[in-house]
Amino acid sequence: MDTSPGAPPDSNPKAANTVWVTDITYVYTLSRFAYLTSVMNLFSRKIIGWQVLDRLSTEHVLKAFENAIMNQKISQPVVIHSDRGVQFVSKSYLEGTPAAHFIHSSSKKGTPYNACIEAFHALIKPGINDLSQILFQRL
Repeated sequence: MDTSPGAPPDSNPKAANTVWVTDITYVYTLSRFAYLTSVMNLFSRKIIGWQVLDRLSTEHVLKAFENAIMNQKISQPVVIHSDRGVQFVSKSYLEGTPAAHFIHSSSKKGTPYNACIEAFHALIKPGINDLSQILFQRL
């Protein structure tokens, strides 16, 4: 498995499902905060998988990838680029995103190179904070 640090191999891919980027952010609710993991297709800049939970775990991240995989047609290995967060370098994550389907790429320490997904999270955070107050009242 390639987990070499650096920028995504192709920051402007020419086709869908060649490079995905992922990250985790937190959102505030009325009584606590929750975690949003998003998976973005770098070609279209669309969110293709996501998961919101009140706890942060590798399982949480893998559920976001399950959503992405269910929504996409993958015909060749996809580069997955992430930061070096604990969830993205764990054994469970690497096993849950196998090398037969994914090529792992991660940012250099202290240099995220994940601007697209981070910009998306910054853009939606004000609105999702309001929405999450409604959603988490049901939990």
